[in-house]
Amino acid sequence: MRLVAKIFKLTIALVCAAHFFFHAQAQETPTSQQRLLKRINDLLNSTADEAKKWDDKVVAARTQAQIADLLWETNPDNAKNYLKAAWTATAKVDEPERERSTFINPSVRNSVRRQVLLVARKRAPELAAAWLEEMVEESKSAEKKERGTFDDRTARSAVLLQMANELVAENPQAAAELLIESLRDGISFNFQTTLIRIQQKDVALAEKVFRAALTRLR
Repeated sequence: MRLVAKIFKLTIALVCAAHFFFHAQAQETPTSQQRLLKRINDLLNSTADEAKKWDDKVVAARTQAQIADLLWETNPDNAKNYLKAAWTATAKVDEPERERSTFINPSVRNSVRRQVLLVARKRAPELAAAWLEEMVEESKSAEKKERGTFDDRTARSAVLLQMANELVAENPQAAAELLIESLRDGISFNFQTTLIRIQQKDVALAEKVFRAALTRLR
């Protein structure tokens, strides 16, 4: 599986190189550039299809999501199917067997879902919204486990806060929207971490989020 991951990284590098080379040399050899891009697209499609059979669902989901993002502009139908397959794969991600901590219990599944949802939010917001609702239903039916002191309130809020934290550097507005959405499940411990980062970028935006949190507490 490590070899597969390396091949995928190489494929991504080829896509970036081809994209640059295409724009730099398109007028000189457009036909050869088109052939190169077609070969790369074919490789990406075949890798995403093959990923459905991989035993390592973490690598499979991440690979399919990244390929979906890359192919969205040229083949949105295939890309959407790969994104859906990535989400399906996240449900099969096994959590490592370990004793639950009284402080914090990180989730591998939530981490992978965050990556898939970030692509979905960018490319197909309706899918992201549906999948977040699906997580709410999962939480209702899942076995109740005692949360650690620093655990987020629900799997959904954990993923939303992780997404917000990842986006805040480049898009504080999007991060703020995710923070506010996470308040639906209550105020989680990690809420304040991203709120502080938003404040460093945009004080007025941080105040808006803070007011939303106060409203939630009333």
